[in-house]
Amino acid sequence: AMSNSYVSGNSANGMGPGIYLDAAKFTNLWGNKFSDNVQDFSGWHDDNPDNLVEMGVNVPEMMSGSGCGAGLYGECELKKNSYTSCTIGVCHECPVGTFRATHGASNVSECEPCPSGTFADKPGSTSCREAPDGTYTGKSDAVSTPNGIGVQSGASAAIPCPAGQRQPSSEDGDGRPWRCVPCEPGTSSLAGSTTCYECPSGLIAKNKGSDECLPCKEGEYAASTTSCASCVRPSWSSEGATSCQECIEDFYWDGNILFVGTNPSDCTSCPEGALCPHGTTLETLAIKRGYFRFDLRSDKVYPCAPNLALSAKMCVGTDPDATANHSHSLCALGHEGQLCATCSEGFFKDSLSHGCVTCAGSGHASPLLIAAVLLVIGGASYACRDGRPLHSFFIRQRDALIASMNYLITVFITITIIADLQRVHVAQGGESYPLLFRSVIQSLEVFHAFDFIEVFHLDCVASGLDYFHKLMATCLLPLVAVSLVLIGELVRVALKGGHVVRGAGTKWLLIFLFFALPSISRIISGSFSCDSYDFGDSERSFMRVDTSIECGTDHHNSIIIFAAVNIVVYPIGVTCLMAILLWSRRADIRTRATRDGDASLES
Repeated sequence: AMSNSYVSGNSANGMGPGIYLDAAKFTNLWGNKFSDNVQDFSGWHDDNPDNLVEMGVNVPEMMSGSGCGAGLYGECELKKNSYTSCTIGVCHECPVGTFRATHGASNVSECEPCPSGTFADKPGSTSCREAPDGTYTGKSDAVSTPNGIGVQSGASAAIPCPAGQRQPSSEDGDGRPWRCVPCEPGTSSLAGSTTCYECPSGLIAKNKGSDECLPCKEGEYAASTTSCASCVRPSWSSEGATSCQECIEDFYWDGNILFVGTNPSDCTSCPEGALCPHGTTLETLAIKRGYFRFDLRSDKVYPCAPNLALSAKMCVGTDPDATANHSHSLCALGHEGQLCATCSEGFFKDSLSHGCVTCAGSGHASPLLIAAVLLVIGGASYACRDGRPLHSFFIRQRDALIASMNYLITVFITITIIADLQRVHVAQGGESYPLLFRSVIQSLEVFHAFDFIEVFHLDCVASGLDYFHKLMATCLLPLVAVSLVLIGELVRVALKGGHVVRGAGTKWLLIFLFFALPSISRIISGSFSCDSYDFGDSERSFMRVDTSIECGTDHHNSIIIFAAVNIVVYPIGVTCLMAILLWSRRADIRTRATRDGDASLES
């Protein structure tokens, strides 16, 4: 072997003086410097010329190349007769983007460019590396501004595919490892991606090569992954919506309706008694003061009472600072239950305002009023007895006083009729009286309500009282009074003689029943009326007079049976009793000379 040697000033002329190389012994000649050598083989002859190789004319593969190793190249020039002359000890690294796998490169052209899909990012490379996933091969000066298009060979860098593009695959018809493939509409990718991902729900990519999926603006929804569609009023949408599941002000979205985004009937008009700001759903309906909703799934809103003023006291509506907007959360302090019509523990139903009032310090107004009226009546009766100061006044003003009493009786009966007409009309689905007139009538009803629980505030004494207890008190207390009067009359007849039915006790008992019968009959008949209310997925019925009692239950059935029995006793029985009494005295009534009649009628 001869390498990295400097050969100069030799001649080989017809086997004369010079240097001759035996080809059989020299197998490696590289990295040598040759200059000013003369060769002339004229006249030279040998039977085996392969045994002698003249300097500069040996086999090319033995004489070519430098002494530089793999990844390097030398500074060499090609001499005449095709031998290479190289500068001794000078080697250069193959530039980036190229490689040299073996030694002996004589110039830079013998550094091979990296093939497609590979790169050499360092000088002096002996091989090229495969581009990693998510990259394309290109020049290193394009790393800072990648555009997805590189070079087919001689790449010096693996550059991540820019956002909106992906690494090509074998399935791409024009996919090459030196260029990235733009994402199709409806998809996007991050930088360095091997695939494009479909836009998530509510986002779109309109154009090819999108680097991100964008939300549709307000008032639009993502009809597909490539386009937005406009909502049809009154439907609306927030940014990034997949459908128009919002409604403009004064409308609400019912979650039971599947939105298609183009049907304005998907939004429902705000019901009376509710507030519907923009974006209201069925669950978030804001309930106005004075109104009630039974369930979040219900779109029905009900006034808490026929009287709007009373409704406002019972139901306070949705609290702006709270999320609760149905059932008991709508009730004012002291009210609870369905329609906020039940008084909480420690409160009683005031017979004048019909609202719930705290028992502490306020529970004696109505009983004191009744006691005061009875005291006045008792005092007047005592003062009008014979020999008393008012007796003579009563005698003088007897006709005027009787006329006044008749007027009061007429007013009492008129109020009763007017109030009952309204109840019947409303029960049949009609409207109630105008607000002012209705308020006056309701204020006067206390004088003939005959509601012992309300008048005497028994709900402050015992908790859990409902309409059944009111019905029992209304029906049983008069029977107790009748029994006591009959016992008293029987005692009187046994001691003094006379007739039971013609005594003063019986007379006042009949007067009491005359005035009390309408109220007793009204309370009994109220047991049969039920109202249905919407609970979203079902309907439930409650007694109209007491919404704490659900119709159809065992408790309600007991009330119905008790009321049916007392219909026979009071509306039918008492009316027939008075008719029989009048019929039995019909002759005396017809033949009387004065309005009051004679002493026989008085007895």
